[in-house]
Amino acid sequence: MWCMLIVIGILTPFSASWGGIEGMIFFNLPLWDHVVGWPEVFIQTLILSVILTYWIDHPKSKRLQVTLLVGFILTMLLSIVALLAA
Repeated sequence: MWCMLIVIGILTPFSASWGGIEGMIFFNLPLWDHVVGWPEVFIQTLILSVILTYWIDHPKSKRLQVTLLVGFILTMLLSIVALLAA
């Protein structure tokens, strides 16, 4: 699943976007500008794949439910704080 996310979602999206293969061809930027963001995106998609795989294997895990709930609440709170700070 992680490899599919990397290939379809990051390297070859449906548009010529920054960091993708088409973006490297059509944008007049150095290669480093495209590659510099890859480690963060690759790690995020790897963590997503690991969590989803664990969730599929252990659907009733209370620890995973609590972890996902805390992550969701933190994401919402940090978004609200960022909007209020602006």
